[in-house]
Amino acid sequence: MKFMKQKRESDRVVILTSEAEDARVRKFRIRHWLISLAAVVLCILAGAAIGYVIYENRTWDMANERIGQYQRDMEALEQEKEKLQEEMEALEQEKSSLDRQLRFLGSTYIQVRESEGELREQLEKLSLPTLMPLTGSPSLELISQGDIICIFTASPGSLVVASGKGEVTEIAEDEEYGNRLVIDHGNGYRTVYRNQGTAVVMPGDTVSQGSALFVVGEENTRLGYQMEKDGKLADPMELLEISG
Repeated sequence: MKFMKQKRESDRVVILTSEAEDARVRKFRIRHWLISLAAVVLCILAGAAIGYVIYENRTWDMANERIGQYQRDMEALEQEKEKLQEEMEALEQEKSSLDRQLRFLGSTYIQVRESEGELREQLEKLSLPTLMPLTGSPSLELISQGDIICIFTASPGSLVVASGKGEVTEIAEDEEYGNRLVIDHGNGYRTVYRNQGTAVVMPGDTVSQGSALFVVGEENTRLGYQMEKDGKLADPMELLEISG
């Protein structure tokens, strides 16, 4: 018959004494399982402490990384902010420059409009048949019976001229005066020049106020001058500027 050997775990005895004469000796028996339990607890505490230290280090590393990333982000934002401020300053300068240009263009536009208005007034004035249709000092006889017409007598060597700016629309024969020349001034006015001389312009020509139409010689000193307004005969003397 075989007997199984069982390993016996021995307990530990702790003896406490002192050097006093009447000192007692005290013995404490510590069970083996308590020692094992204490060892396990110590291992657990040591592992927890190590784990805590590792966790704390990782936590701090993560926190430091986040702080570093935050600082980098803040620096990037500051750089972006500075860039935006520079762009805003550039835009403000450009806006100021554009405002100055707009003010200048506005002023120039006003000046151009005023100049256009003045030029238009001058052109309209030049297109009005207000100039005496003869150079020199012609004599005038106004015939008011029938068609209104001014009869002028000029000296040889003088000129029959356009009383206003316009276009020569007609040159034809005239039974009484020899030739008939018509100028349309483009503003409702037309002027008719009747003279025996030969016209120095052609139909379709644009003439200025004072442009020569006929040269007065010994045989064509007489000029018949008429004016129409919107297709109806008008009195030329109401518009002609006679000086002297």
